[in-house]
Amino acid sequence: MKLRAIRFFRLASTPTLKTKMLAYLLLMSSIPVALMGIYSAYSTSAIIREQAGESNAVLLTQTEKELNNYFKKIDDLMLQYTHASSNSTLLMKRFVEQDLSVENWKTVMDLSEILVKLQSGMEHVLELDFYSVPYGKVLSSHGNLYTDEEFGDPMAIKAAKKLSYTNRFLNLRMPDSDYGTLTRPILTIIKPILQNNRVNAALIVYLDAMSISSYKLAPPAPYEGSSIFVTDEHGNIILHSQTSRIGTRADETALAKIKEAADADWIIHDKLNLDGVYSNTVMLRSESKNWYYFANVPEKAFTMKANSQRNIMLAISLGLVLIGLLFGYRASRSLYRPLQKLTSKLKPAAANTNIVSDGDELAWLDRYLDLLSLENRQLSTEMNIYFEHAKHFLLHQLLVRSIPHQNHSLSEHEAFPNECCFIPLLIVDLNQNRMMKSYSRRDCSLYYYAVDNIAMELLGENGNPQVIMIQPGLFVAIVPMEDRLAPEELRGMGLKLQDTLMRYLKLDSFVAASYSDTGTDGLHEAYEEASGLLRYRFLAGHNEVMLIHDLEASVSMQAEVLFQCENEIAAAIRSRQWNEAEGIFQSLADTLQESFNISEDLLRGYFPQLLGTIVKSVQLAPQDSFDSDTLKELLLHLAESRDLEEVRSFFRDRVFEVLRQEYDDTSASSHRIRLVEQVQDFIHNHYDTDLSLQQCAERVGLAPFDLSRMYKQVTGVNFIDYLIQFRMEKAKALLANPDMRIQDIADRLRYSSQQGFMRAFKKSIGMTPGQFRSKLKG
Repeated sequence: MKLRAIRFFRLASTPTLKTKMLAYLLLMSSIPVALMGIYSAYSTSAIIREQAGESNAVLLTQTEKELNNYFKKIDDLMLQYTHASSNSTLLMKRFVEQDLSVENWKTVMDLSEILVKLQSGMEHVLELDFYSVPYGKVLSSHGNLYTDEEFGDPMAIKAAKKLSYTNRFLNLRMPDSDYGTLTRPILTIIKPILQNNRVNAALIVYLDAMSISSYKLAPPAPYEGSSIFVTDEHGNIILHSQTSRIGTRADETALAKIKEAADADWIIHDKLNLDGVYSNTVMLRSESKNWYYFANVPEKAFTMKANSQRNIMLAISLGLVLIGLLFGYRASRSLYRPLQKLTSKLKPAAANTNIVSDGDELAWLDRYLDLLSLENRQLSTEMNIYFEHAKHFLLHQLLVRSIPHQNHSLSEHEAFPNECCFIPLLIVDLNQNRMMKSYSRRDCSLYYYAVDNIAMELLGENGNPQVIMIQPGLFVAIVPMEDRLAPEELRGMGLKLQDTLMRYLKLDSFVAASYSDTGTDGLHEAYEEASGLLRYRFLAGHNEVMLIHDLEASVSMQAEVLFQCENEIAAAIRSRQWNEAEGIFQSLADTLQESFNISEDLLRGYFPQLLGTIVKSVQLAPQDSFDSDTLKELLLHLAESRDLEEVRSFFRDRVFEVLRQEYDDTSASSHRIRLVEQVQDFIHNHYDTDLSLQQCAERVGLAPFDLSRMYKQVTGVNFIDYLIQFRMEKAKALLANPDMRIQDIADRLRYSSQQGFMRAFKKSIGMTPGQFRSKLKG
């Protein structure tokens, strides 16, 4: 050991390359570790404080929730006795109508038993009183009968006389100030009893503030001296984990935070001087009552634990520094040995490259890393192309809603920033029939790049356009924007795109314009609206831009009749009722012949759309009679039809007859319909439970995937969409009852939060539950 030390200092005294290498390695190995240790020690201390603050915030939130649930439980229990619905009788009707006097001693005894029974179902209740307003009598759960002048709590009597339809809550009162018969701090709840829309009686509940504090307010653990308490807006302590502090007044610093929280966030983290002790404090402003929740942890408790953790981290860092110095010294003696091992392992992997080894491992490693960097850049380019394709696929799925919007995994914020809530949507139809007749499918697909480049050039000034090809010849251009466009501005955007497409591509085009003003949530609805406009193309002709406002009322009604017939044809096809579908088609053709001028544009513009609807309905079946080649052949034959009679013959011989031959067994379809009806009956009877696709599938003996597919085939809607819609109809009926709170309705319909129910209701009905209830009131 002594010889090694002498050799080390001898090397250090001569500034050779090896000495410099040793010095550099020692510095490189020790300084970063020391810095890391110091940083880790202090960051650990900060993390402890931050986690304690977050833990206290969670503790306050849970405490508030438990107290709210406690008060709600008491309210619900009293509601059973004080509320009469349309199909039940008020349980306390007899006691409201009769005088509580000695002559009615049996009534008094029965009421006393009910009060004792009701009090036994409540926690932390000191006394429960019944106050008859017309007769001015008070009966307590202890069996005492008073007049309102004899009753020892005039404040409660005064509040009961002023009741309307809701509860009255009296904050903390000390025993020697109001109600002399009670010897502990109390909170008071006064519940009205309504009869004939009048308050004829009230229940007065006296809650034990000390008992509630002991059971409901647990101080933050494991910090010594910590506490949790609740104050009103004036700083009076209502509840406290240290029950001796109940009824006192909060520190001035806490009062200042209460005033600050009146216009600030609902939760505040700060360091306050409470009662002469610096404490890390979290304050929560209650949204249900005008209360403020405080959780305090003394700074000293933080300091002890944080210092202990910091000292441990510093000791570990010091040990790592010593180990680093030792390894740095040993590494300087064999610097190139690891490098030689590394190059020997990498050379087999680089055998197929053109890297020449000239004996210099560092130079070879540098050239090899350059090659890896080039390969990584190429891989990055390929990945960008992949993600671009994946983004277009996701947008396509959002448009047709093949997947729920909230379930997609790719981030959409690069294409659609949060501030872009208005999204114009343009569907461009480049005469699909003509393109499929004149070009191969591959050549038709190449037009996507032309449309994409033109859209980027023309619409790029409005936002970042995204072009998706739905099928050859049919494209969707989406332009996320911050500012909303007027209808004429939206039409101008479509006309500019259409004019450029006609000038450069030499193709007829039709543009259907719509928009979403709710971001990506409304893309599917906007796409459905614009797709519906394509059905009216035969009315407008080629080279037009059409908005939903363009349809005249009479034309729209006639077109809606055709659209209704299409839906009935599609429904009949999904049910495998071929004869019924053909009969509806013949009626549709008669309607066209009577209401419209049968022109070449109508034949070539409307009936291919109808054929697409029929094929789409057939494709919902497990088997598909129409592949892409067959569909193309059908469209070409349909394009050769010169009048309505030839069109009738085409659909009779080439469509419905083929379907009859392909599907001659309808028993399987009837079985599927019966299974779906069983599932719907189960939903109707259990909508207020935690229903799932798995549960319903087990009910009818199917796998969840098979049930989901079959349900969509038979009904045309997804399972989850039907369940949500049914629950929303129930919600509308429940909102008609003014006594039901929105939170109660959300709980009944199995929503985890009131906000989630409100979002689902607004998305389905178009307005919030509160707005719907106001609309019912007129």
